[in-house]
Amino acid sequence: MFHQHKTYSVFATGLFLALSSVGCGNMSSARMPVKAPSSAYAAGSGFTATETSSSSALPCSGQSNIFPDYDYTFDGANHFAACAVEKDVYKVDVSGESSGTTQEVCIFPAQAYDSERVYVKRDTKGVPLFQCASLKQGKVQLNFPYTNFNALFIVNSEDKNAMQACLAAKDYYACPRQYSYGQFR
Repeated sequence: MFHQHKTYSVFATGLFLALSSVGCGNMSSARMPVKAPSSAYAAGSGFTATETSSSSALPCSGQSNIFPDYDYTFDGANHFAACAVEKDVYKVDVSGESSGTTQEVCIFPAQAYDSERVYVKRDTKGVPLFQCASLKQGKVQLNFPYTNFNALFIVNSEDKNAMQACLAAKDYYACPRQYSYGQFR
């Protein structure tokens, strides 16, 4: 009798551990949570965004590399392709489709070293740096002078203040419901 109880306890414990490690949630893409952003480097002024119409400046495949933290709609919205502009480390081309009512998005540059060390770039006042631009033409080129970055956070323009507060506070739970993140170089 004792042996049977011990076997049942081991089985129950193993089953509990197996089920608790599975978790729930959207597994549509490998995602890195916004739990690590911290202080970053000061950047220069004069940030500009210019629309581009040719894809010749894209040295990458153009495949999506910026994904939603959680894909609520499963329709491909909020999946973006970010590509470094050749010969200019301060510029990036971004294309994709937003789920917002307009195709205006706000883009926050970051430096990712690994999944735990992601540093959002800040302006000279310590506020998370961002630019907003329209993706109505399909693609936009952003310029963040004197700012080294290899990752982006992207939100619909109506969520820019919430995202700025989330990144400033380094608080994942303060982030807007819909945001996208990814590393492009």
